Amino acid sequence: MDIKNYDGLINWLENSYNPDIHDDPVFLFVANSYQIFTRSKNIAADWGNLFFEFLDDSDSAVDSFLELQELFNYTRTDLLGFIGDITESTIGKPAAHSFQKTLKSAADKTNIASLRFLTAWHCINEGNLESCVQECEKIEQFYAPIFTIKGQAQLELGFVTAAIETLEYVCQQSPNEILAWFQLAKASHINRDQEKSWKALNHCHKLAPQSEEVALFMGMVAVESNNDFYQREALKVMEPHSKFSTNNSMYVLTLIELSALVSEYTILQNTIQTAQWTAILEDPAFYKKIGGILKLLASGDYQQEAASLLMKVSPPN
Repeated sequence: MDIKNYDGLINWLENSYNPDIHDDPVFLFVANSYQIFTRSKNIAADWGNLFFEFLDDSDSAVDSFLELQELFNYTRTDLLGFIGDITESTIGKPAAHSFQKTLKSAADKTNIASLRFLTAWHCINEGNLESCVQECEKIEQFYAPIFTIKGQAQLELGFVTAAIETLEYVCQQSPNEILAWFQLAKASHINRDQEKSWKALNHCHKLAPQSEEVALFMGMVAVESNNDFYQREALKVMEPHSKFSTNNSMYVLTLIELSALVSEYTILQNTIQTAQWTAILEDPAFYKKIGGILKLLASGDYQQEAASLLMKVSPPN
């Protein structure tokens, strides 16, 4: 994370020398933050300690935070985005544990939903799924991102029914929360409810028609469904993205499989010819799927396409 990305904040700090405000806690916090970012070798840990002390020393943590946010807004800097960037920089790093404690403390002291979300997000990305759920349950009022990440954590913990209940509630309360719909599709798929999974993915596609991730998952669900309607609809969604996904092994292989299942020869042939096989062959997941696809092609009316594909994926002599 580079402090130079926050030029509005730096310009304000460099041009705001005023003896009357140099004892102001908010000004001191920003000034000390600048020193940490320009001199410290342990930015996340040191800044986390500074943030903890800033809130801990104040008479009202929430008021101090809102004053700080007002200053950041004045400098056209997003405070929560700033904290989010530091949070992301700690994932998988030695500073992660201590910074997570700082986030939890800040969320507890202020009860600000966005800080609680960052805490839960940090927990789930550090693999602390139980802690993620616990943080989410500290919020009493509905806040879609927190309930969504709670459902995601429940799903990763294997609590599929609970995850579906949480995610369905989010989708009812906040119909445009695409991540909740996508996680609901995943949970329903795991629960072998193809119809619910398909409906959730359709909603995702309406919200984000350009999403390659949604298109791919629709294709994967359709292949497993043995439902001709799902397969044809998924192919319609996937095919427009194909020219941008020629190096994505799962996208290419799923598109080949769908094309064969619904007898779309032209799409099948074009996909085989335009795929970037050199890049695809570097993906270990490719080798788990290619055998089944070659078998599908060879057992149908696609012997020529099977031979073409085999030639593409075979190492040179």
